[in-house]
Amino acid sequence: CQTADPRPDDDQVVLLAKVLPPSEPTPLAGELMGGLERPRVLGIGGLLAVVDVEALAHQEYSPIVIKQIYRSLSYPRTAIRLNQQGTVRIMVIIRRSGELEEVITTHASRHNLLNKATLAAVNKAAPFPPIPDEIKSETLEITVPVTFRLD
Repeated sequence: CQTADPRPDDDQVVLLAKVLPPSEPTPLAGELMGGLERPRVLGIGGLLAVVDVEALAHQEYSPIVIKQIYRSLSYPRTAIRLNQQGTVRIMVIIRRSGELEEVITTHASRHNLLNKATLAAVNKAAPFPPIPDEIKSETLEITVPVTFRLD
């Protein structure tokens, strides 16, 4: 059985929030999050949580793009026949509209067929959903790891 492993590293999804016990005074939101822009203050069961809305939107949007790329991914038949395995890491740059701006290989496999298959999957997957309004930049960079492994 052959697979292209689409799972991102477990440490790629992190919620930016601080929770304060009700006994502590409530600092200004900007101080609480170290000056991050546009934090949102949420009351949760007597606790106060401050969340960076832009970071949260990025966390919700990135997996959508990654899944769309993974659905377009296929293991090249020649690479299977030659028993080629490896990991390719790319940076996908997306315009606000969801159009693909650029794809950069940040870590190439030693097998060109796997590198080409990864780039082809990104181009096939595009366009992506528009970038959420909570994300203020005109483009968004998402790092996508792809592991090709034969079982």
